[in-house]
Amino acid sequence: MDYIALGAVPYNEKPVTDEDPHYYSKALMECLRYKAMLYRIFPVPLNVDAYFETLRLENDDGTHFEVCVVYDETSTEAFKFACSVDISKPAHWSNSIIQKGTTV
Repeated sequence: MDYIALGAVPYNEKPVTDEDPHYYSKALMECLRYKAMLYRIFPVPLNVDAYFETLRLENDDGTHFEVCVVYDETSTEAFKFACSVDISKPAHWSNSIIQKGTTV
């Protein structure tokens, strides 16, 4: 399986930063919300071996969480699905998934 990182939140939204003392719990909650939105916008076709997952990724700045589309790299259909999600991912939160009392 391979993956394409989609970010922790929609790309024109500001994610929680690692300077926040509650970074891990807040980042995981953001990723859960983003993943739910992605499943709603991009339902995975039955014949496609792909899914959305929150991954803990390492880089020069440290550890961070991102939602990724994980796909079977041997499947052309799965690769096409992952690429279509990547190029069409949302820029902003959709109001329909924001729960009452939640700030974004």
